Amino acid sequence: FHLISFVSNFSDLHSSFQTALVSLAFNLGSNGLSEYRKLQQALLCLNYKEAAIQVLDSKWARRAVDGANEISDLIKEDLLLNNSTF
Repeated sequence: FHLISFVSNFSDLHSSFQTALVSLAFNLGSNGLSEYRKLQQALLCLNYKEAAIQVLDSKWARRAVDGANEISDLIKEDLLLNNSTF
């Protein structure tokens, strides 16, 4: 599964979102990740706040609370370090 097929601007994303997508792709598989259309749209628009919300608003996040929180914390930390609005 190529993450560029999920979000064509993968290389433009903050490193935390790249890491999050790799983790999600690993945990969900390509079919599972492809169901995250709101996440995909948020990332294509570089709307990191909405993307972070979409990572946590999923069936996977409710099942894998620790993993989802870890990804969310990584995203928030990266955004704060890069002076991005969250």
